[in-house]
Amino acid sequence: YLPSPLNVIRSFVQISTDKDFFAVITNTTIRVLLSFFLSATTGILFGLTCGLNKTAYEIFEPVIVLIRSTPVISVIIIALIWFKSDFAPVFAGFLMCFPVIWSNVVQGVKSTDPHLIEMSRIYKIKPTRIIMTVYLPSAKPFITAGLTTSLGLAWKVIAAAEVLSLPKYGIGSKLHDSKIYLESDKLLAWTLLIIMI
Repeated sequence: YLPSPLNVIRSFVQISTDKDFFAVITNTTIRVLLSFFLSATTGILFGLTCGLNKTAYEIFEPVIVLIRSTPVISVIIIALIWFKSDFAPVFAGFLMCFPVIWSNVVQGVKSTDPHLIEMSRIYKIKPTRIIMTVYLPSAKPFITAGLTTSLGLAWKVIAAAEVLSLPKYGIGSKLHDSKIYLESDKLLAWTLLIIMI
């Protein structure tokens, strides 16, 4: 059940020399980056809109609470019903990361110094320039924190989704195979690889 560190290292070397290794790593990484990119762009865009517009915030906030309250496993299973095994993890990753980025961006926009906004309006600066030079710099630390958190979360969700969706190439598929064949050393080696990445 618990292999020795030496066996895990041997398995790590074995999986890293396998002919499908780079295909597995590449496909999982693409899924992670795609879900992260989608959640980052939409999260920042909708976060800015909701941070600047109270009505938009009131419409979106219950949806975000609903997504956050939904268990990850439920999201993955729903994604499997709606999408093919290659894209289901991307959708699950997007849905889990989007609320994190959205919340951070909204919080960052709302924390902008009201004196700076008032001064910008007095000097009749264009709204687009106010967003670019006042709101975004103010929200930058919040956006960075949201992006960092969601990138780590994306890896976890994608790996879990791949375990259930079993795409041809994916770290999650390899985790599943290791479990089926009771290869705990390989299971820990693939887990170690995810942690390292």
